[in-house]
Amino acid sequence: MAVITWLRRRTLAAIDSEMEDDRDRYDALFHQVVQSENNVLQELYSLVAAKASTLQAEKARHFHRRKTTAGEANPAFSSEFVVQGDPSFCGLPFERTTTCIPMTRDFKNPIKSLDQLYTQGKFAWMIMREFLKQVALDHRGKFKSRFGGEPVLWSEVACKDDADSLIAWPPLKSMGRAVEKCIRIYGDDVSRVTDVVRMSILFDTVADLLACLKAIGRNNEVEILRIKNKFDTGYNDPLKSGFRVLHLNLCFHSRKAALLGVENHVCELQMGLVEFAKVSSEVGHRRYVRNRNMLGI
Repeated sequence: MAVITWLRRRTLAAIDSEMEDDRDRYDALFHQVVQSENNVLQELYSLVAAKASTLQAEKARHFHRRKTTAGEANPAFSSEFVVQGDPSFCGLPFERTTTCIPMTRDFKNPIKSLDQLYTQGKFAWMIMREFLKQVALDHRGKFKSRFGGEPVLWSEVACKDDADSLIAWPPLKSMGRAVEKCIRIYGDDVSRVTDVVRMSILFDTVADLLACLKAIGRNNEVEILRIKNKFDTGYNDPLKSGFRVLHLNLCFHSRKAALLGVENHVCELQMGLVEFAKVSSEVGHRRYVRNRNMLGI
């Protein structure tokens, strides 16, 4: 056992040394950001801290809808949710029953099926992508290019017929990694895997990022469940990667999300800066994954 412990520590030290160059580059970039946009960063810190103080971590999970009690009418069959001939209606059978109430959560009944998360995720992915395209249009947001190189400013290509094909839209999280997280981190609790659907949006400045975050906070069809600010100088990164990004866990409470039965599906949004994305590399990501695996997270 002592030998295994020694080998593990030695490997971790080697990986940490390999990541040092990446960390130095990210730290240098962040220093520039602090120098040029310190006031905006301070506003971002305050906004995130204020929002985080109102959130309950236990609610940032996947829950079933609440079921009706005896004699309770179900709004799922009101005109708000059932429109004759509406092509957007496609209720999921495991939620679309006479007893499940849209836009509600049963906090005593978390989802326990990974298959259900992935079925919901396919629909939630489409809703999140459409939401992000509008957000990017309004706030000079950019997405990673499918062909590499400079991120794509969405407002410059949105009107093109092939706009979606220019973007490297991320797929659903691999089932293997979801199982890893479920076992390593969450004690086999499927409901805590909140990044089956995850996407990112990039900005040239922290000011643009902040404006976008404020707009998301004002949107009545979006619920922020958790927020993690890696732009905070006091953030303790267990992986010590140096990468700076704002993490949000969101639910989309639009009518379409309710019709599809996915208004409670928790998604992850990463809001970052273009310059950090340019420094990021496949080699650096592989080092990050190795470090994460050695730490068992």
